[in-house]
Amino acid sequence: MLSVGFLDAFCTDMGGDKMRKHELCPTHHDFFEYCGNTEIVRIRKQNGTTIREDWLNFDSVEEAMEYFNTECGEFVSYYH
Repeated sequence: MLSVGFLDAFCTDMGGDKMRKHELCPTHHDFFEYCGNTEIVRIRKQNGTTIREDWLNFDSVEEAMEYFNTECGEFVSYYH
């Protein structure tokens, strides 16, 4: 499993801000993190425990941004 510190360092190395969204489902909670590159990280938690982490890879930054903005839950935060 990835640590939050790793993801923060990854986003810093990429030179961008990190955006987060979440989606609440009856059985789990999905968190999406996007750093402005061609990857989105989805972290699935159940009862406060991380049960799955996925890296969603895209062919372009534009494709990743479009997916993040239209398919990844509701807006939560945008920060450095």
